[in-house]
Amino acid sequence: MNVQILDDPLSNILKLLEPRNLACGAVDVGPNVSVTSAAHEGVKCYAVMSGEGWLNVGGSPPLHIAAGECLILPRGLPFRFATDLGAPPVDFVDLVGRRPDDLVLTVGGGGRCLIVSSFIRFECGPTDILLNVLPAIIHIRSERGRSNMRWSLDRMIAELRDPQPGGQMIIEHLAHMVLVEALRLYIEQAGDDAKGWLSALRDRRIGAALAALHRDPSRNWSVRDLA
Repeated sequence: MNVQILDDPLSNILKLLEPRNLACGAVDVGPNVSVTSAAHEGVKCYAVMSGEGWLNVGGSPPLHIAAGECLILPRGLPFRFATDLGAPPVDFVDLVGRRPDDLVLTVGGGGRCLIVSSFIRFECGPTDILLNVLPAIIHIRSERGRSNMRWSLDRMIAELRDPQPGGQMIIEHLAHMVLVEALRLYIEQAGDDAKGWLSALRDRRIGAALAALHRDPSRNWSVRDLA
């Protein structure tokens, strides 16, 4: 049986950039906690599984985040996460050494906000083709987005809490699924505010033309052919 896999621009761009999951874990944050993270190369993805907190990215005003919401930080800017904006900040690097074997880090006693995180770096290709069309922070809040991503996130938590043979590969694939789903939701949520080729993917006709170009890039396409 022959199975036809349809190419699409987003998948092809991500394949070109070769995303690699470098780190993945969960953080159970308690009350009265403020954690800072320095500038970084790569994309950080976060999903708030329970509770709430505030996020500052690159000196921006605090952004309130709550259970069910997801965030992508594609620009590598320094940021701070807090359950108490008045708490003295602690560098996340100083906390990593306290992570237990189950990869779930408890900070400040836990119980206020549970976050699943993954850090993805692109190994090759022109990363600007994706990152330059994205804002400093992507905040996903839709109910549909929450339900679509819940299975992957729950499975990731299970793998982190109870490591099994082959778990690292499963976690890596789950992290890629979360990234792709979040980019899909961003395109949908941003609407007309989406920039560049990402915005074109929302248009049924232009998106179809882009997909055709990616399926057969060597063809001498004309405007008539694409129409």
